[in-house]
Amino acid sequence: MMLTILLLIINDRTLTYNKDISNGINNYCTTVGSRLVEELEQKTINFSSYDFKHYCHKPLKNSLFVTPVDQIELLNIINKLHSSKSPGYDNIGPRLIKDV
Repeated sequence: MMLTILLLIINDRTLTYNKDISNGINNYCTTVGSRLVEELEQKTINFSSYDFKHYCHKPLKNSLFVTPVDQIELLNIINKLHSSKSPGYDNIGPRLIKDV
């Protein structure tokens, strides 16, 4: 089953173009660690009694989970790509992926 994100709202701004949605998710994923560190550094924390529930909100039912893959599984998937297919939104075609 493939999940398609039709829109994403970030800071009261609605993103509907695939490239903008992808960039929004990438920006969140690449900055979440540094933002958490910055937020935690601003507070006086007693680490021996600090509980993760203090900064983690209630879990979401429909949250995102990506199953880990190993090198062999990834190579098998790449080898099954058809080199003659055209690239997607990212302009990276199967031939380039296989060459790399």
